[in-house]
Amino acid sequence: FASDSVVVGASQSGRVLRSTDAGLTWQGLNGPLYFAPRVLDFQDTLNGVALPFASSLPAYTTADGGLTWTQSATWPGTGAIAPQPGEQAGTAVRFGPGGIGMAAGTQGTLFRTTDAGQTWTEVDTSGVPQYGDLYGVSFASASVGVAFGNYDRKSLYRTTDGGAHWSAVGANVQPTGPLGGWLKVAFSDASVVVALDSNGMTARSTDGGVNWL
Repeated sequence: FASDSVVVGASQSGRVLRSTDAGLTWQGLNGPLYFAPRVLDFQDTLNGVALPFASSLPAYTTADGGLTWTQSATWPGTGAIAPQPGEQAGTAVRFGPGGIGMAAGTQGTLFRTTDAGQTWTEVDTSGVPQYGDLYGVSFASASVGVAFGNYDRKSLYRTTDGGAHWSAVGANVQPTGPLGGWLKVAFSDASVVVALDSNGMTARSTDGGVNWL
């Protein structure tokens, strides 16, 4: 959602859809998104970012709520997020308070933007397994965030320095089912964060991701 009524979605065929009535009706947009956008998010009602399926393809930004898109000034090239041909690059992107955005990817990589996605800087993900993929990320503030990933999507991580370093949390909660994995993690306010698994079950923290139930 770019706002309470505007919703923007992207398909792997490269088509971008936009709704102005909270998803009741949709309009296809013509634009430069010839790649297969995998994930997108909005910083506010106007500014958003769409990340590609592979790091050799460009990322795009919008400044008008998704009506038009412009190629990002910089985005990590081949080998930065997806060192093997065909590997998925941007697996998650999320903007937090203050306009700071984080993009997660394969190989445990994480990138940070402070200019609405125009430029990206790789951050050190100490505490995340070197070859573990990050699939979701959410921030309560410019410094505190939670991510999930690793091979089986069963691991939760927390940072208190804007993504520079991470520590494992939530060892007492696990996704349900033998093949279950975390699908989504999101802060509802500065303290409450919820993780959703592939079987529709949730885990919840009320202290910013330190302890989980």
